[in-house]
Amino acid sequence: MRKIIILIFTIIFFLLSCKGEAQKNDLNKSDNTHNKNINFDSVLKSGDYTWNESYFMTADYGVIYNEKTNPFGNLTIYLIPKNKLKIKNEQIEQENNRVNGLSIDEYKKKFRIIIFLIDKKDLNYAKSGDPFYYQKPAYEEKIYSYDENVKQWIFIDSIKILNEGENEKEQAWREKYISDQIQSDTNPKNSNAFTTRNLNSKKIIDSIAGSNYFLVEEQECDLNNDTFRDKIIVLGNNHDIDPQNPETRIAPILILLNEQNKKYKILTNENIYPNNFGDAFRRLVVKNQFFTIELSNEVSDKYISSKFITFKYDQKNIILHKYAEIINWSVNKTDKINYSTKDFGTITFLDYDSNIISEKVNSK
Repeated sequence: MRKIIILIFTIIFFLLSCKGEAQKNDLNKSDNTHNKNINFDSVLKSGDYTWNESYFMTADYGVIYNEKTNPFGNLTIYLIPKNKLKIKNEQIEQENNRVNGLSIDEYKKKFRIIIFLIDKKDLNYAKSGDPFYYQKPAYEEKIYSYDENVKQWIFIDSIKILNEGENEKEQAWREKYISDQIQSDTNPKNSNAFTTRNLNSKKIIDSIAGSNYFLVEEQECDLNNDTFRDKIIVLGNNHDIDPQNPETRIAPILILLNEQNKKYKILTNENIYPNNFGDAFRRLVVKNQFFTIELSNEVSDKYISSKFITFKYDQKNIILHKYAEIINWSVNKTDKINYSTKDFGTITFLDYDSNIISEKVNSK
């Protein structure tokens, strides 16, 4: 009997020990980085940044996994200035202090933010380690960045490391991506255009769509006539229009400009439809350097309307070429509106807004 009691207590002690260790080493939860609405804002102020030739980055080991302050995994954060900085050696400490004193919103305005993440499921725990959490011999590392245009953190790319012998491969992959970003156009005037070297359009669509939008139409074309295939993508809003919720009147339309099969330059406009009128997307027509977005609307016993918004690729930019509207009133009356650049001037794809196009025309 005494042996049985001892055995029972031994089993209970073992189970309690395992439970305590599981609570401390919280690495068996589901992979939260597949959440398309992931938000890294909370970790941007989790560590100090130091200057490294062309960018600021988190010092030492980066931001180590912590169940309360960093629930994602091990992070390394890069802040690439949108306006290139020339910092002398004697200015580095002062600039480090200045950048570490900025707010999260200021980081988003002044820098292109790149995060390299090794998810918590790919980490081991060492009670006396420095750091406490370190990657397993085989792990996956992912790149995320903040896209100022869509106001979201988006997934860019990933690499899988199979063993410790491939660590140099991971480092070269990381350095190549950062180098590409530094060399790309980071002019704040083009902050609405997000550039990625990942040519997988599905990943781009998924990262922007998240749980808010769905794919309506995707057309391949060659807008800039350079033989490289571009794409125009129309997303739809997953929610019914709610007059009290402006976000239900947004459905992004994306243009992916293929830059020599190396990367996409992504242009996003959220102000075309459904807009304040609740317009519905009808179809997308592409011909050479032109594309037309057709919208429709109907108010029972009042009118049925059709809108034709035509853009043109012109001298490295995409501008509004024509705007037309046909309104068939229930009283057997038809109104037709046709505007061109002589009426509204130069309006880029990024600046076009269905809610105020009439105001722009009438103000001319």
